[in-house]
Amino acid sequence: NHVAPSRGRYQVVSVQGFASLFGVPFTSADELALILNGRIDSPEQLVKELRGTATITLRETDTGAFYVITDMYGAGKIFIWQDSVRWAVSSSVKNLVSFLNQNGIKVKKSIENAGLLGFVGYGGGAISSPYEDILCVDQFKYVIVAANGKLNQRDYSFKEELVGPSAPNSSNQEAL
Repeated sequence: NHVAPSRGRYQVVSVQGFASLFGVPFTSADELALILNGRIDSPEQLVKELRGTATITLRETDTGAFYVITDMYGAGKIFIWQDSVRWAVSSSVKNLVSFLNQNGIKVKKSIENAGLLGFVGYGGGAISSPYEDILCVDQFKYVIVAANGKLNQRDYSFKEELVGPSAPNSSNQEAL
């Protein structure tokens, strides 16, 4: 994949959706790279400043690790597939299935979740994938792909501020 040139710790690999960062709108990796320009110290800092519905993939320059993140409310979904040595991540389950099929990897539909295909995509909340071998990342989580290819889901450190016992019940998204 094309990696947008940028200064700093993170390079932008991809952007799906539309959002703004630091009040500047973007819809592409190149636009986000210009906005970032070394202005964040962590993927979580980017998410806290993000407004809109987007799924973003960053590459850490020093370690080669990838971070696949979505807006903090999970309106942009992340779908992951992996076996013992390969992985694929996408913000579209249909595109992920198509990519896997084109590369000779067959995925089976889940009988339990078969009716969800029409509801998969942007819309908030955690949902299951309609495929047995594809996981949908839970809301308020992001994916780290280590340099060795291992995938990890991690909670945003500020999850408790948003949904924990001390979270304000009547707050809207912008206030949170």
